[in-house]
Amino acid sequence: MRFTLRLSVLACVALACAGAYLSVERGSRAQTQPGGSVIISELRYRGPDGIRDEYVELYNNTNAPITVQASDASGGWGLAASNGSVAGTFCVIPNGTVIPARGHFLCANTDPDFGSGYSLNDYPSGNPTPTPTPTPNPSAAPVPAGTFATARPDRAYTLFDDIPDGFGIALFTSANTPNQNAATRLDAFGFTNSPALFREGAGFPTVPSTSNEHVIFRDLRSTVPQDTNNNAADFRFGATTGSIQSQLNVSPGPENLASPIVNNTTISVNLLDPTVAGANPPNRLRIQTPETNAPLGTIIIRRTFTNNTGSAVTRLRFRVTNITTRGTPNSECGGAPCADVRALTSDDGTATLNNQTVVVVRGVDLEENPPITPEGGGLNSSLSANFITLATPLQNGFSVNIQFKLGVVRSGPFRFFINVEAQNAPIILNSAARGR
Repeated sequence: MRFTLRLSVLACVALACAGAYLSVERGSRAQTQPGGSVIISELRYRGPDGIRDEYVELYNNTNAPITVQASDASGGWGLAASNGSVAGTFCVIPNGTVIPARGHFLCANTDPDFGSGYSLNDYPSGNPTPTPTPTPNPSAAPVPAGTFATARPDRAYTLFDDIPDGFGIALFTSANTPNQNAATRLDAFGFTNSPALFREGAGFPTVPSTSNEHVIFRDLRSTVPQDTNNNAADFRFGATTGSIQSQLNVSPGPENLASPIVNNTTISVNLLDPTVAGANPPNRLRIQTPETNAPLGTIIIRRTFTNNTGSAVTRLRFRVTNITTRGTPNSECGGAPCADVRALTSDDGTATLNNQTVVVVRGVDLEENPPITPEGGGLNSSLSANFITLATPLQNGFSVNIQFKLGVVRSGPFRFFINVEAQNAPIILNSAARGR
């Protein structure tokens, strides 16, 4: 769950007469009690590489860093799975681990004896490491220096068997199974047949059995991470491909300790040309030329982002938290068929403002390494400003013009919501400073 910067574009039937607005909305105040302070934010039980292609992403649901410390003498917090008769800890978050404010921790199955296990080691993460870094997965290559880090698990686990479909998963402040109870539970995700300790509310109604790229993730349609202690209401399910229109177009987007965090309050956003309405050029363009994942053409949305974080931004990307796409129910569009739009990679270019000034606009890349968005980006997909790096940062107080590109598969009312995820340059002390 994350803060949400809402970029909302509401369009009429022909996708031609919508207004556009941007607003920043804050998440709820950090909880003072352990329960709910760290939550399960994204997971899957299987993937294209088989039943062990699974992961569980945790999220610090507060505005302060959290240092993991077990509530007993065990080695840390425990992620455990249960179907009522079988229960056990499969991933331990070690004591002393610091999860940044609004940051993530990633556990994944990397069992080398049964298939490939977790298949998303190459999905981009945050700032590059200064030297090649080994990965918890012995079958994966190290992270090269000078490139973005990737979403390798912070804690790898191996199981003789996978976490079976239909098992509930819970996070406890103890890794010791006998001490995992309601008093030590931080969060849970489970299904209607999961034991009460391993679900919230009545549980999620659908047990995914697909092995294509799919994900179960927190609902962000209300512009803040939804945590009502009811799994059925708080989570959504979808896949990157679907044999039926009712299956949501969703991309897995696992995040780890190295991933950028949401910076909606410190990176401001404005219209590319404030003298022109948001729905009009150059702030928005409707292009009729068809292309891949855009049989009805494309929509270009341009905005200016300004770094107000206080230091240089070295990683900038945008996560799609709400979009009308394949599988969006008509009830979300007032009963009319919703538009089906897909987030696509956009190119660099120029734009002419109302005063005839020509400005540069930069494109963003749909993150699909490995290719996990064959039908274009949907919910939970990410778009990266790859030109912003440790070597070429966005300095504090500086701005960058960005253009987003949406492929139109079906016309109708549409919307597009994003989080701004950013990371600042790491602080490196020289030897003199360290000696003081």
